[in-house]
Amino acid sequence: ALEHLLDEYPVELSALFFGLVLASVGAVWERLGNRDAVRL
Repeated sequence: ALEHLLDEYPVELSALFFGLVLASVGAVWERLGNRDAVRL
């Protein structure tokens, strides 16, 4: 089922997935308080 969705809407799903990853990274970044993030 997932393969069919990827064939139908590759760009939309990619953008959605990227958005979710970006939101997760943003949440972790905020939780760190940006003080340890510089040492990446």
